[in-house]
Amino acid sequence: GYAYGLGLFGAGASWVYVSLHEFGMMPAPLAAAATLFFCAYLSLFPALAGSLQARLDLPLVPRLFFLIPACWVICEWIRSWLLTGFPWLTLGYSQLDTSLAGFAPVLGLYGVSLTLVVTMAAFTGIFHATGCTQRLAFIAIAALIILTGWRLTEVDWVERDGEPLSISLIQGNIPQDLKFEPDQFV
Repeated sequence: GYAYGLGLFGAGASWVYVSLHEFGMMPAPLAAAATLFFCAYLSLFPALAGSLQARLDLPLVPRLFFLIPACWVICEWIRSWLLTGFPWLTLGYSQLDTSLAGFAPVLGLYGVSLTLVVTMAAFTGIFHATGCTQRLAFIAIAALIILTGWRLTEVDWVERDGEPLSISLIQGNIPQDLKFEPDQFV
């Protein structure tokens, strides 16, 4: 879990270094150390999820479908608010363009994370199944989740209220290092 977290946050939160060094004017070695420390801290959450599920001796099916998904999503949720939180890189965000996105209006972000982990548990179970019947059950669970999500993407969750309103957003091309300088205000 910790190695996974280091890879995830090392790649996904590398922008913290740019923010600290380029815009916060922090010296490069200190910004790199702070970013590494931040990623190491964030990696504790997937490590905790892995450690918790490894400490409990449960049979394969309850471990795959209940313990691991619960540990993962609870750790993601805690990471989103503990010490002011860091909700970026939650697994549910990765499903924006997949059939599992259909669960978002019903279950929310953490529900999408949960359905993804349960779906991956079903795929993992296929390779650990002890017989053909169990393997088919894992395939059926994965297929049911994916197809349900796909059907949910077809639902219109909102209704149009009146004619569409045309709006425009204008963003000035202001360099980040100048945007807070008082002499730049109009």
